[in-house]
Amino acid sequence: MTLAQCRPRILDKDWTSWVHELPCVVTGRIGEGVQQAHIRYVDHEADKPLTGMGRKPDDRYSLPLWWEQHQRQHSMNEREFWEREGKNPLLICARLQELFPDTHAATIFILAQIDPKWRRR
Repeated sequence: MTLAQCRPRILDKDWTSWVHELPCVVTGRIGEGVQQAHIRYVDHEADKPLTGMGRKPDDRYSLPLWWEQHQRQHSMNEREFWEREGKNPLLICARLQELFPDTHAATIFILAQIDPKWRRR
């Protein structure tokens, strides 16, 4: 058993609430269909530990995904899902943590990941 599996999961209600206000990092859609999608795979370079089967990671390792993309993320290999989307979810998580709780700045950041013309706004 690893240290990450022994310690309690860190929940953050403010983060969770904020994530639901943001656009989907894949489609840019905003609204009630946005869900909190946890990043489950391990990545030692990003200091992302393995959490174990059936256990969600800390809330800081989560992103806003439209419900359809969230289903796709869970229906296939998670790394493959993100690679197909051309995104590094752990880098996006890290940037969103820096922007938290600025919803406007985070929205512009997410939309710029989808469409570069948003960077000029």
